[in-house]
Order: sequence, then structure tokens, then C-alpha cells
Amino acid sequence: NEELATFAPTPGAPEDATRAQLQVVDAQAALENARAELTRVERMRADQAIPERRLEEARRAVRVAEASLAASRRARSLYGAAERGRGRGSWRITTPIAGVIDDVRVTPGEAVEANELLFHVLAPGERWLRADVPERWASQIRPRGHIRFQLLGEETWRELEGEVVNVSSAVDPRSRTVRVIWSLREPEESLRVGASVRVAIPIGEEAEGVTVPERALIDVDGRPVLFVQREGERFEERPVRVVARGGGSAVVEGLEPGERVVTVGGYLVHLASRAAEGGAPHGHVH
Repeated sequence: NEELATFAPTPGAPEDATRAQLQVVDAQAALENARAELTRVERMRADQAIPERRLEEARRAVRVAEASLAASRRARSLYGAAERGRGRGSWRITTPIAGVIDDVRVTPGEAVEANELLFHVLAPGERWLRADVPERWASQIRPRGHIRFQLLGEETWRELEGEVVNVSSAVDPRSRTVRVIWSLREPEESLRVGASVRVAIPIGEEAEGVTVPERALIDVDGRPVLFVQREGERFEERPVRVVARGGGSAVVEGLEPGERVVTVGGYLVHLASRAAEGGAPHGHVH
């Protein structure tokens, strides 16, 4: 573990040593609980009853509890030495997880209080995305799928693989929304902790097809149509069936993966096609 700082206790009253002893007892109990939970989770994982993520979280909780107990024991020893006048000593503050120091709240030589935030360390990899989902959709949320998000100030939508961690059992009485949390395994660097984003989430039954920008769809005689680029400036007017919409995208049947479609100015292509070909579904744009 990386060392963050070195601390020395100030000589204190007898109750300081007593408090340090109680913290050791609490840390021991927390470690026992974490180990018991890990044993339970390992059994459930062996039965394929829970995802691998739950097992990783239980193991991480044990490591944190072990580090907390070790720190509590060092504090007890140092406070006891200070109380008996045997020297002040010092101890190292380390981080129990690998990560990046995002914030430092202390300066060298500063006195700190119990429970004061000293460092903020961000773990690499997994991020949690929290969204308030309208209650009418809460029961249709899929446990996993692609989450699309848009950073404030950007027009581009990005896509990540996500898995539902928690769906609140309560509805916010004012917004009529349900809070949902997703785990994003490999988040982009642009998705910073604490950032506000717009999200498009998968709901309902899964639909098979090809995803296209919704603006690429043109209504021709009451039916949805895409203009597929065949070669050069030649386009094919392709009727399709829309099986799902949302977040500025549509899932359609009748289009093959990899085919290129007109996303802007499709109606102009339609008019040019009809004018050049006399109403035939193929056209040439000049």
C-alpha cells in the first residue's frame, strides 16, 4: 500500500488510550463481520446465485477491515506510549486500495481531529452511474445492457456496458422518479466522478436489429424509410421496420450491419430520387 502521510499523536488524557482500545474492539468486530459476509457470498457465488461483482466487493470489504484493525492497533500502542510518557512515536497512513489521489485536505504540521477527511482516493476502473428514472419505466429496466450518456455541453452520445447495482424501493414524491445505480466496468476518462450527465437507458424487452440515428428515418407515404448508400452518390430507398426508439436512436429491421445510411438531409435525397427516377426507389443526387 502507498504511504500517504506520517502522523504523531499528541500527549493526551487517559481517556484517549481508552478510546483507542474501544476502536480496536470495533475494528475487530467489523473484520469478523466482513469475513462472515465473505464466506456467505462465496457460497452464493459457487451456486451462481450472485454476480462476480458481489464477491469482489466482499473481498474488498475484508481488506479494508483488516487495514482498519491494523491502524487501530497501532493507534492504541502509540496513545498508550504517549500516556505513559515513553515517547510520542508515529505511524504511517496508507491507502487500502490502489488508485489516484484526487484531493488532499491537510498540510504538513497541521493538527487534525478524529473523523476528519484527510485524503480522497479514487479507485481506478469501475464507476457508478446514478440516475433518477421516471417511475413508469422503473419496472422495465434491464439488469444489464448498454448505457448511453451525454456530458453537459456536448452533443455526442457515448456508450458503455453497464449492470444494475441497485433500484430504489421508494418513489420520490416530488419528481415521481426512482433512483437507479449502474456499475460501469470500463468508464471513459471523460466520465469524471461527480459529473452531471444525460443518460439513455435500456428498458423493456430486448430488440434485435441495427441501431441508427433516429433523425435518419424519413416518413414516406406513412412508412419509415432509410436511404442507404450503394456507391458514390447513388442511394437506395429502403423501407424498414422500427422495433425500438429512445435516446435519439432507433433499432430497425431491414438494414444490414455495416451499411451506410443518410443521417442528414434524407428528405432532400428522397425528393431528388423521385425527380430523377420518376418515382422509382433509386436515385442520383446532383
